[in-house]
Order: sequence, then structure tokens, then C-alpha cells
Amino acid sequence: MKSVDGYIKSFCRIPCTTVPNPATRSQVIPVPSRRLSDFILGPVDLLKLDVEGAEYRVLCDLLSSGEAQSIKQIVIEYHHRMENERSCLADFLRQLEQAGFEYQIHASLFPVTSKLRSVSFKTC
Repeated sequence: MKSVDGYIKSFCRIPCTTVPNPATRSQVIPVPSRRLSDFILGPVDLLKLDVEGAEYRVLCDLLSSGEAQSIKQIVIEYHHRMENERSCLADFLRQLEQAGFEYQIHASLFPVTSKLRSVSFKTC
């Protein structure tokens, strides 16, 4: 799933992802992709979104198509700092807020592997 119909590259070596990782020497497999918004035909009580690095693109599709308004609740597994990109979590959360969603964050902490400053927090 992503923001346009077509093909995406899937980098397969368990687990498969939409983002290459040279360290794993993943096999590149072209995979047909469709816009999630094309499948929303009415109210959605719960949407579980786990798209291995394409979360931002899928959210943009849902918002630009207007289909996000049909969704009552979303559970998202968000992958950040993929392929050495800076995190865009703040923008992602801002877009959710502007669409009228509230959020709770649960994070698994992994060792910080870059020279970027990091902050860990727990929400109550």
C-alpha cells in the first residue's frame, strides 16, 4: 500500500521492508501496490497499519483523499529513521492531530545507533 497505484520495491530477507538495508543484502522484489484509500468504501471502526516504512505515504494518501474521515481509530506500527533519513514523526503526528485524531505512544527502546541526540520519554 502506498500513495499511488503501481509497483514498489520490497527488500526481502526476513522481515521484508520497503526500505533497503545494505547490511542484510536483501533480495529486491517488485510488488504491486494499491492506494489504501481505494478500499475504504464506508465507515471503518479500526484500521491496523503496519506497512514496513511506508506509513507516511499511506497517511498522506488517506488525508489527501479524504478517507481518513471515515476511520474512527487507527493502530499504527511506525518505522522511523529508515534508510538513514531523519525522523519525521513530529510531522506525522501533526497530520494526525490536524485530521482530528488523538494518539498514545508505546515505544520499544533500541540502542541509539547514530550521532543524533536522542530523547526517551514515557507517556502516562
